[in-house]
Amino acid sequence: MKIRFEPMRYFWMLCTMFIGFSLQAQESIDEKEEVASAYLDNGNFEEAAKRYEELLKMDHNNAYLLNQCGLCYFYLDSFEKCKEKFRLAVLYGDVNDSETMASYYTNLCAAYSNLNQDEEAYEYAMKAYQLDKTQLWNAASMAQNISRYDECLKLMNDAENAPLNNAFHSLYGKCYYSKKQYKRAMYHYRTFLENYDAEDELSVRINLKDQENYYLYSSLSLLGETIEEGDQDEIINEIVSLLKRNSNTEDDMIAAFLGIENICDMYGMNASACEKLFHAVITKPSQKQEILATFYSIKNYQKANQLASEYLARNAEESPVDIKQIQFLSSLQLYTINKDNLKKDLENEDLKALLQSFDLLLKTGETNSDEKSESMQEIPNLLDNMVRIFKRSYPTYLENNDATPLMLRFIRRVPNEESQNQLIRMLAIEYE
Repeated sequence: MKIRFEPMRYFWMLCTMFIGFSLQAQESIDEKEEVASAYLDNGNFEEAAKRYEELLKMDHNNAYLLNQCGLCYFYLDSFEKCKEKFRLAVLYGDVNDSETMASYYTNLCAAYSNLNQDEEAYEYAMKAYQLDKTQLWNAASMAQNISRYDECLKLMNDAENAPLNNAFHSLYGKCYYSKKQYKRAMYHYRTFLENYDAEDELSVRINLKDQENYYLYSSLSLLGETIEEGDQDEIINEIVSLLKRNSNTEDDMIAAFLGIENICDMYGMNASACEKLFHAVITKPSQKQEILATFYSIKNYQKANQLASEYLARNAEESPVDIKQIQFLSSLQLYTINKDNLKKDLENEDLKALLQSFDLLLKTGETNSDEKSESMQEIPNLLDNMVRIFKRSYPTYLENNDATPLMLRFIRRVPNEESQNQLIRMLAIEYE
């Protein structure tokens, strides 16, 4: 019997079959997406990424899936992979959905930031902010990251959703610190720290220790610029209070004053500010600490020489090498500061006394091995200090030429030729 073909009936039969398969496929996709989402929510990012990759094979232009997959790679620290996923999410996202597109741009910003590509991170942070004004933090912080401090400040000052979260004071502080507006920086760091909320979502992202340190750096920098004694006292009181908050050990603070590289030189403080800061921070310095700080940080060479001489007279048996050096170095500094001494004969009595003291410092001790070891360890420090003294006293090339015969008198007494040449090279570098 011949079967009659009925086109319309056949068509509806195919449609019914297709719809059935389509619904089953959709259910399968939805289930897979739920599984992938569950893995992501539970922190199993590697398995979640695999599931999202499988879903993307079926729907490779799905912006939502691309973004979710990108998040998995982000949490796995696979920043190149997450960058590519976020880039595609931006490409295929719905441009009419501003809030979602802003979140995609923000994620892409985070990927670039973690790849240390800060210019690109800033670009996408700004795109996110243009779509969603709640994205101000990312835009401002990315501007600060690439040293666009004025732009960062403008973004915050022009913000529509003022007053801003307390966390923004940390950005204000860093911008003003970088612009060398230290008083403003101090205000914002102080405000941030005084109002810090450990429960605040933005604030907890910020390294609290870093903020305390920059508050301290701002205070020290302002002290270095300040001449009025009353203003200095106010800043010093704030520094002392901050140091107590930071729980800095006294040993750390003492060390900051007692060497060639010291806190007063670092921040350009004058002698008055330096001395007041030293005694405010170190309330009961030992005699040795007082001598070292007076020479290195405060730079009162007359007083340092007097204190060192008195100490050595009282402690003749101990006779520490570092204090002997201060006695000699302060005498050398006082001699070289007086430019009239360059006109004197090189056989004058003051210079002879200095050369004799230098010779004694270079001696390594014939019977006491401990003294020999200590002396040898201190010689590089001695020579380094002498170079700095000559440079400080004779800062110009012409003055250096006039002082060359004087400097050579000391250089030629150094025990070996290699050390002599090293000292000459050190001086040459200082005058380049």
